[in-house]
Amino acid sequence: MPDGRLAVAVVLGASGSVITDAFGPYEVFARSPAFFVYSVGAGPTAMLSGALAVAPDYSLDDVDAGVAPEPDVVVVPALVAPHGAKEAPLREWLTRRVERGAHLLGVCAGARVLASAGLLDGRRATSHWSRLSGLERSRPQVSWVRGQRYIQDGTITTTAGVTSGVFGALRLVEQLAGAAEAEQVGRELAYPGWSRGGATDIPALRWAPRDLAYLLTAVAPWFRPTVGVGLVEGVGELDVAAPFEVYATSLAARTVPIAAGDTVTTRHGLRLLAIPAGTAAPRINRLVVPGVRGIGHARRGVLRQLRGVAPGPCFERVAVVV
Repeated sequence: MPDGRLAVAVVLGASGSVITDAFGPYEVFARSPAFFVYSVGAGPTAMLSGALAVAPDYSLDDVDAGVAPEPDVVVVPALVAPHGAKEAPLREWLTRRVERGAHLLGVCAGARVLASAGLLDGRRATSHWSRLSGLERSRPQVSWVRGQRYIQDGTITTTAGVTSGVFGALRLVEQLAGAAEAEQVGRELAYPGWSRGGATDIPALRWAPRDLAYLLTAVAPWFRPTVGVGLVEGVGELDVAAPFEVYATSLAARTVPIAAGDTVTTRHGLRLLAIPAGTAAPRINRLVVPGVRGIGHARRGVLRQLRGVAPGPCFERVAVVV
């Protein structure tokens, strides 16, 4: 790691992680030269929402052994089974990081992991609005806060729903690398609603009748289409996260990562695993290509890398995520 840079470890859980919780803060920190960012997991691969797999840079044991830099910041996304046996090594690992002075950023329901490890006891914290009532019952030792993008208590920052992780990460950039650095990264991201020193209030949401459609989709998963997400070298992390997050959260479609080969490296070094385009790729109902500059760009370059993904010249069935 270059001298003078702060190390950021983005955790990818053994039970599965929410993609935007991990990729959003990853891109925020990776855009700043003040930070060295790496992914860390329990094994050689980690599964994210939307059925995208990532090969972590290091293992938890690598960090303990000094093979990987001791992190100054640890990003903890929402995990599928935060209290389960699969994540017990991670909870113990996080406790050791706190003992060594690391800042923790618990994104969305990542607060459940921190609470389960006892790291939020006696502190103020927040989480995704749909988790707060359950957390208030299960972890009364924590002072849970509603209606805030993020809450900071000492070296632990917790955030509300998924994209609030970007706000929480930018806040840590400001604290650890300075206001000018946060402004620069914020301008590059052009993230809606963010401004340095801006209000952190958000609506205190609860379940409502309009959520019935989502619940019906969850209990009736038949006839969902298959959406191929076309991945190309150098794609931005948040660009990748967008389609996987939308379809996984809404349960509107099954997503399949497709690329020219079996791996793709993102703009800032994450190694994504994919199905090679061509005969090995499944038949899809639609192709989504994240991170391109319009359909013309897709026609000229990106789709050549993904030749064979869908039958025939199907540009009409390509959605572009800019």
